[in-house]
Amino acid sequence: MVNLAQKEVVRNEILEMAQQSEPVGASLQVLRAGLRKIEIEIGEQELQQQVGYLEGKNLLRVERLKNARLGIDRTIVHITSAGTDVLEGNADAVGISCD
Repeated sequence: MVNLAQKEVVRNEILEMAQQSEPVGASLQVLRAGLRKIEIEIGEQELQQQVGYLEGKNLLRVERLKNARLGIDRTIVHITSAGTDVLEGNADAVGISCD
């Protein structure tokens, strides 16, 4: 289980990676790899919960790509203008730990 301070850091890192990946966005696999690179281990379910939290605050836009015939099932995240404002310090968001 991830504690509150860790969740805030994870959310900030997700926003940072989403911003860096624009305009194409970042898949959940890319986000997990990026978090592992900075020594944050997070399960798939926990990552989905944190992405959902950020989407609920309109800081991320989530795009779900599915094609059963080709076996494609991807979730891609894009930062919103509100998410960019939070990262740049132009807006505050409870539950996000910005540097």
